[in-house]
Amino acid sequence: MKSVFISALTLLLLSVVLVGCSEKATGSKEEKAVVPAYSADTDNPLILKSLEDYKELALQGSGDKVAALLRKPTLDYYQGLRQAIFDENKEQVQSRSFVDQVIIIRTRILADMETLAKLDSAQFTSYVYRSGYVAKSSISHHGMGEITYDEATKEAKAPAVINGELQNAYYTFKKEDNIWKVDISQVIPLVNEAMENDIRDNGGSPERMLYLTLLSANSDQEISEKLWGPQR
Repeated sequence: MKSVFISALTLLLLSVVLVGCSEKATGSKEEKAVVPAYSADTDNPLILKSLEDYKELALQGSGDKVAALLRKPTLDYYQGLRQAIFDENKEQVQSRSFVDQVIIIRTRILADMETLAKLDSAQFTSYVYRSGYVAKSSISHHGMGEITYDEATKEAKAPAVINGELQNAYYTFKKEDNIWKVDISQVIPLVNEAMENDIRDNGGSPERMLYLTLLSANSDQEISEKLWGPQR
């Protein structure tokens, strides 16, 4: 009886070994395909679409959708603006770009400070775009050049193109939750510059336009020194 049991066990072990050898020989054991993190043919159109979606949503004022497309460096930029609303004095605010000044002072005029203090970076970014601070003239002629991919950082980037001219600033992209999100923080100064140039091209000055914009937001009342100061 003992010998029969040993023989049966031997046959079982032998069959397992033979099956394993057969799988190795025939390659019948299924192996998972390795999916590359980036493929130019597949991902470059998606990266381009990400930028075009951002531009379209920004012009529509779709704040939540814009914030969902933006990467952390850009959200941090807007978070810095939110902090400036509370902390910066007149001299600091006036050293900023036209767009930054409009966002800071107009928000001080119109927003509830207690509510504003509770917003995180994505929520404040959403507020900025819902409020229409991004003008068509500032981004409608923006595109990008050749896309390159860095395997080490898993980031794609492309130089900004404005009115057909290549700029020394980059859009950077990274796939997060299977979406190519965009960082525009390097390009934001160019957006500000484009808006100021558009004002000058139409016979105005950024300083005068700032004054009129803030006057309108403040019910045609002069901007008080209190509004120019920290909101604590």
